[in-house]
Amino acid sequence: MPDITPPTYANKVFGGYWQTATGTGNQYYSETGRGLQTWEDPSGGTIYAKWSSRKYKATFNANGGKFSDNTPSKEYYLDYGAVITTPSPDPTNDNGEPFISWNPPVPATMPPMDVTFAA
Repeated sequence: MPDITPPTYANKVFGGYWQTATGTGNQYYSETGRGLQTWEDPSGGTIYAKWSSRKYKATFNANGGKFSDNTPSKEYYLDYGAVITTPSPDPTNDNGEPFISWNPPVPATMPPMDVTFAA
């Protein structure tokens, strides 16, 4: 099959065209749109796009402090719309100042972009 321009779908990753709607069986096109094999059914038929959620990075920066494992930051890769859970326990700093909040405020769900939150 000739190469194609892969389709796009907001906040999803294209995983090729497949024989079944569940993304199994023969794969006819790769993620990049490269044709992988010849279509063998002269009567036609349907091939199915396989989609997965796009992951975005949420970084929590202790802003000069540290988390309980002595790291200065935490990174999580989440699907768009996934619930964001902040690291627990909250970071601490060497000055003994209490943690107040994350800046910017942490939304309930992951937006369609990488985000960084500072203590």
